[in-house]
Amino acid sequence: MGTFAQITVLGRVGKDAELRYLPSGKAVADFSVAHTETWKNVAGEKQEKTTWFKAVAWGALAENVVAKYVRKGDLVLMTGQVEVEAYMDKQGKAAASLKVTVDKLTLVSSKNSARDGVAADGEAGWGGPDTSNTDDIPF
Repeated sequence: MGTFAQITVLGRVGKDAELRYLPSGKAVADFSVAHTETWKNVAGEKQEKTTWFKAVAWGALAENVVAKYVRKGDLVLMTGQVEVEAYMDKQGKAAASLKVTVDKLTLVSSKNSARDGVAADGEAGWGGPDTSNTDDIPF
């Protein structure tokens, strides 16, 4: 039996989902999600750390939910398998990113409130990180 790593991420979408089709006809949608943690250090100063995730959805989830409803800035709750992908950055240094193959996705809130709650679970009203500056996305 192999290893299985499940993750749940609540975060803001960094770019609109891109839908494409494999030669077999299977749909796949790619997008990115940022989860930001904030806290105060011992001096009372606000600290912040953002973790970016590559996200990929397949089949009906890609076509009927992600491609239709997931847009930059939306707050999503996603669950799926996580894996680390190694790559070389622009400076030629070894780096890594986290990739989530999404099994379940809930649109918690959107920039366009007409889409709120569209995807599946009906969770709503959560605040979330500001990901309006996506210049530091490594992918």
